Amino acid sequence: MYQGLPTVCGGYIFGAGYQSDCLQLVNGTWNSIPNTSGPKSSLKSVVISSPEEDKELLVVAGGWYGEYLSIVESFDGQSWNKNQFEQLPEPVYRHCLVKVNNTMLISIGGSPAPASTGNTNLFDVLNNKWTPGPQLITPRTQHACGVMNWKNPDTGSLEKVVVAAGGAGGPVLKSVELLFLEDINSGWVAGPDLPKEASSATMVEFQDGVILVGGSGNVGGQNLYQLTSPTGTWTEMKQALKVERSLHVSFLVPDELVNCH
Repeated sequence: MYQGLPTVCGGYIFGAGYQSDCLQLVNGTWNSIPNTSGPKSSLKSVVISSPEEDKELLVVAGGWYGEYLSIVESFDGQSWNKNQFEQLPEPVYRHCLVKVNNTMLISIGGSPAPASTGNTNLFDVLNNKWTPGPQLITPRTQHACGVMNWKNPDTGSLEKVVVAAGGAGGPVLKSVELLFLEDINSGWVAGPDLPKEASSATMVEFQDGVILVGGSGNVGGQNLYQLTSPTGTWTEMKQALKVERSLHVSFLVPDELVNCH
């Protein structure tokens, strides 16, 4: 959601190749907005508040177009800027990019040449700088990630926990890793496994937990699984996608934009 509108950029169309188009859903119709700097697929995006002025920025990072990309570019509602933020430390695609808050982003895993990586990188928005983060336990690509808000029972305080689920690290994975941001130096720890192996799924953050949506592998491509606590278990939701999906995008939209029953 960018400026209150569902927004999708880039991707790959069979028969037409890689895309640089960006589209926004306005009054039920997908309308074109300015293109990204060039065609790319498997890019990742977040929306943050501009550190310089009071406006939203759509930020996209990495991807693939004949080679792995390290480009980070931002859109301010009028045009794209490739020079506002430092590029990724390494070219990567099929990675995760999560927003902790308006001043910190985390790039997780993915596929730099020649295989999946366990690297994570932290981005300080205010200082415009990437720094290495803790290594994943298992290198993974085509995984799904999100940030969970968790009330620590020992302290009573609300903490943020990054979730990295499934993907491929050779075979398709059902393992899950957690990064407790209050204790980031302790690194990634094993979390509750997914019920089934899942690759190319997506994850949305919902009511302080996360929901895994679709994917390939034994997960089936139509099911939704919810996790509400880092110490809990994944629960299959009664809702399901109408068709199997993988390598898709998913995000929450306001009720008034859709008609769900």
